[in-house]
Amino acid sequence: MADVPLRQPIINWVEVRHFVPNTLSLIRLLSPLYLVPLYLTGHLLLFAVTTVLTATTDWFDGYFARRWKCETELGGKLDIYGDKSFCALFLGIGLSMLEISIHHVAIAILITYHVSVTMMRLAGVTRYKPSRVAKIKMFIEMTGLVVTFGVSMTLQFVWLNDVGLLGLWVAAGLAIWSAL
Repeated sequence: MADVPLRQPIINWVEVRHFVPNTLSLIRLLSPLYLVPLYLTGHLLLFAVTTVLTATTDWFDGYFARRWKCETELGGKLDIYGDKSFCALFLGIGLSMLEISIHHVAIAILITYHVSVTMMRLAGVTRYKPSRVAKIKMFIEMTGLVVTFGVSMTLQFVWLNDVGLLGLWVAAGLAIWSAL
């Protein structure tokens, strides 16, 4: 039998990269499915590392979509719902971890903000488009959530936890400003 040379598949990377931004948003959207088990089983270092990596997808999905000129309406929706899913996970962890305190007010403000923005977008109200304030709020909020409920509980630095909680309060203030 003659040796038949194996042909390597031809991959059109221009087409493949169009899926990258949506895949990154989907990773964030599905984050409760892989982060909750890590948290509940006490794998806190792996939870913290995975959390940080997941949070970076928020920046990379938009960056790649703009750079490769493959922005889509579906991608925009996946990004929004991925953000909301990721934040909801950490806001829920925050409510369960913190003793009843004033920090629950900041978390309640952020939960109310996310629910109202999501409902408005689902209802098709177009006046609630992402603003620069909302993007800054999201960055501060994600950083505060990841630091407070991801990294600081693994490293057990009290000051880092305080920085994260301050970030939540700043994000709550920006949420009110953004909503107005």
